Amino acid sequence: MINALAMMQQAAPQITMDEVVSNALKSQGEPNGVIVQYVPKTNRFISQGGQVRNALAARDPDGGEWILINKDATGADLMPQTQHEVAHILAWRRYGEKIKPHGSEFLRMCRQVVTERQNEFCRRGR
Repeated sequence: MINALAMMQQAAPQITMDEVVSNALKSQGEPNGVIVQYVPKTNRFISQGGQVRNALAARDPDGGEWILINKDATGADLMPQTQHEVAHILAWRRYGEKIKPHGSEFLRMCRQVVTERQNEFCRRGR
């Protein structure tokens, strides 16, 4: 008979954000090529409304794609926020960089990529 402590010790390993990014891209038939970087929280992680973000998507002029993750981020929001950022990259790849940040192209991609709490993480004005 397995006791509760033994069951907790046998818990499934946590997925890394690198795997979240890779899985999201793979689910859409896209190559990876995205650099996931864990960085200290800076003002870039603070939204205009003062909310702390856990992840950001960025593209450099040479075509490099990045997802910056607040290295101190934890909790239930981290995975859907990272998937939200992957949706930005996918939308840029498919529709170009001149689309609105949370416009219809992004929303379409977000609903395909974010696996939980879509109503919270895939909406306009976020």
